[in-house]
Amino acid sequence: MPGMRNLKLASLLLALGLGAAACGDDEVGPGEWTIDDLVGTWVITQLEYTADNDPDETFDVIDEGTSGTITINGNGNYTLTLSAPGPITSTTTGTFSIDDSGNVVDSNESGNLDISRSGDTITIRDESVTFDFDDDPETPDEAADLVMVWEKQ
Repeated sequence: MPGMRNLKLASLLLALGLGAAACGDDEVGPGEWTIDDLVGTWVITQLEYTADNDPDETFDVIDEGTSGTITINGNGNYTLTLSAPGPITSTTTGTFSIDDSGNVVDSNESGNLDISRSGDTITIRDESVTFDFDDDPETPDEAADLVMVWEKQ
């Protein structure tokens, strides 16, 4: 994977990875989060883009050697560490809170995070992202769907 894509992936992972956290054996969906659902250390196990115009065109960032963890404490403060080949390592800190509607809000992002949990697995689905499938800076990024999965350690 070329260096330019590594930098772009690291930046995108920071922006998207911030929403991944929760724990327990219950199902948790939008509007149902508590800070207790966020506490723990989580490891990313899936990060895959699928092109909107061609469902057979995918890019699995984990298969390319990217890894990441996020640790969240009881007051919502977190540390997110992402590593991509190159080597590129990035650490970000922030705070999660829960809004009046029970949605996760990240101090580093605007708006609520759309995430769900089943047991000790968090799944984030985002249908509003773009991705550079052809790794060509001369062509625009393509509309894509993102699936990201984090597991509690």
